[in-house]
This record gives sequence, C-alpha cells and structure tokens, in this order.
Amino acid sequence: MPPEAPLHYPLSALDEAKPGSSRSAEVVVPVVRELLAPGSVLDAGCGLGTWLQVWQQNGVQDILGVDGTDDLPPGTRLISTDHFRAIDLRAPFNLGRRFALVQSLEVAEHLPRACAAGFVQSLCDHGDMVLFGAAIPGQGGHRHVNEQWQSHWARLFAERGFKAFDVIRPRIWHQPDVSMWYKQNTLLFAHESRVAALSARLSAVPAEPRSLDLVHPDLFTAKMSQPASWVDPAQLPVRALLAGLGRAIPRAVAGRLGRSASKKQNPGNDAAPPTTRPTVGPPPPA
Repeated sequence: MPPEAPLHYPLSALDEAKPGSSRSAEVVVPVVRELLAPGSVLDAGCGLGTWLQVWQQNGVQDILGVDGTDDLPPGTRLISTDHFRAIDLRAPFNLGRRFALVQSLEVAEHLPRACAAGFVQSLCDHGDMVLFGAAIPGQGGHRHVNEQWQSHWARLFAERGFKAFDVIRPRIWHQPDVSMWYKQNTLLFAHESRVAALSARLSAVPAEPRSLDLVHPDLFTAKMSQPASWVDPAQLPVRALLAGLGRAIPRAVAGRLGRSASKKQNPGNDAAPPTTRPTVGPPPPA
C-alpha cells in the first residue's frame, strides 16, 4: 500500500521546470506525432500540463493529465480542469478507458521503488503505445527516490508484453532546445500485438534492454565539472548508516572493556608488540 501522506511536488519546482519542459515538448511532440499520429494522449505525471498543452497545439484535443499534485492555485495549470484528474500515482489506477498514446516522462524516479511495477502496469493498462523516460542513477534532481537504468524499466515493460523501440532519442539527441534528461531517457514501448506493424512503419526493430543504457554527454560533462554533484546527501542511506553504528559501537565498547580486564589479570602482556611488516612475496625457504 502507498504511504498515506500525499505525494507533493511544490509549485516552485514545477515553475522552475516549465520553460525547459515547454521547449522540449515543442521539439519532441512533432517527432512523436509524425511517427505515431496519436488521436488521444494520456500524460501520467503531467505536472502543470505543459506537454499536453503542446499536444493540443499540435492538433490532439483528446487529452488527459493525471498527477498527485491537486493544490495548485487556480489558473496555474496549462490545461482545463476537464482534462485533469488528481490521482496518487503511487497506487495502481484505472481511468476506465484507453488512449492511442500514454506518456510518462521523468516521473517514475519520484515514486518509491515498491510502486514501480504497479505504475508501469497502470501505464500499460491504458494503451498499447507508451512514451516513457525516467532518471538514471546519478542523474540527480528534486526528490528522486528511484533512479534506475533504462534497461530496468525495459524489463518491467517486457514482463507485461511491451517491447522497447529506441526511435526517439536518435531524432532529438543533438537538439539544443531539448533538456538533457529527455534526450537521454525517452523510449517508446509498444505492446507485442503492435510490434510487427510498428516495425514495418518505422523501419526499426525492438531493442534489447541491455543496449538501452546510455548517458548523454551533457550529463557527463556536467558531472565531471562538478564532482560533488555525483553524490546527493539526501539519497545517502542514513538509516542504514545509523543502524550500523548502533551495532558497531556496543561491540567496540565491549571489546575494549574485555581487553582492559585481560590486562589487569595479565600485566606482563602490556609490553608493546614487535613492529613487523606484512610479508610481501613468496614465503622464505624452509
């Protein structure tokens, strides 16, 4: 069961991401529209509705966005209330209909790992074509709790009969207006019943999951210029570290007390041990 507290993504973070999302969508949406020509789009984790607004501008009026953030000020969202439903994405959901295209871009890394399989299942339940991308390990970002390689998600989709097509990234890899994470992570997943027709249409074949793991040069350059950014203190296993210290400290104290008691019983053992170096190389001949 998902936690009871709402999954809240602050307005400040949404506003900060808005320009980059808008520029990216204006490039990526026409590419996907040319490949698939979807008549309807569901965006799971739509945020402000930036991508859906661009889909509308590209002629797709049958749109729906779902997200867990439902307390935004009036007029903040870029799509009408008729095109939005507040849903906790940590739990499986069923909207009672299917869509020509389901998309979820840079959302899954914000959901707990225990919710990942159920989230992918919900995406698959709502359409045969899924445009998906999520942050890779070390990418970093606001409240990322489950960064995984692209192959990890591909295997979850494969368990549900969906094949990965790496046909978006080559078309946007060098586009300066597309944010790095979209260029690096965006994949198309198609249900196996659609694979033959899609392969013929795109002149492409499904990709092997292990071939999908890529790091964009923009991310690599950013991390090399700021090595400290490789580690996000918020993601350090603090509980595990504290638990380890809780076990180690009593053992260390007990050991020290034991040695102290032994010295009192055998005072001759106080002499300093001889200083020797560990043997390096083969043992001496007998």
